[in-house]
Amino acid sequence: MSQVEPAAAHRERHTGWDAVVVVLLGLALLGAGWLDVRTYRAHRGRDLPQFVFVDPEASTRMVLDELYRTADTFALLENFGPSERWDGPRFRQALGPASTILLTTYHPHAWVRVEFYNFVPDHDLTIRCNDTVLEQFSHQPPGLIARTYPLTLQPGQNKISFGFTRYNHAGLEIVSADPRPLGGGIFLRLDLRLD
Repeated sequence: MSQVEPAAAHRERHTGWDAVVVVLLGLALLGAGWLDVRTYRAHRGRDLPQFVFVDPEASTRMVLDELYRTADTFALLENFGPSERWDGPRFRQALGPASTILLTTYHPHAWVRVEFYNFVPDHDLTIRCNDTVLEQFSHQPPGLIARTYPLTLQPGQNKISFGFTRYNHAGLEIVSADPRPLGGGIFLRLDLRLD
């Protein structure tokens, strides 16, 4: 009777379904870890993708000056001033008659966080998502408007707009003439998070 070498016996015990079970368990653990991290980030308000439109250093998704993207989402800014810095934090000038975010995505929901400082007395501002009015401010005194809006999106292109019924057509003169149709205020914060 021949004797089986210990190494050969060891190999025989770990062939067959053992490798398949180990791979499946590893994949299951990897998937559970990914879901757990995603749930944690969503709970902390850090669910991806998120766009930060005021401070370009805060968003790594900027491809061109005003075009942002993730794997399945594009966001294009229209009629916003460039990101500027004046004695402190960055801001974007609102341009009239409307500043818009064109958002191409298949995500059904999103949140937009706005901090808009209004400089003009009796200023009128309407915030819309597609054809739905999210909020309308009439005869708003100067001051900060800070809001977070839930958005219901349609597949494909969506339009988030900030419309001004009164704005300075001729621009603004501080040190030199600014020919842009200024909307009477600045965006101190403009963040968009997709769900």
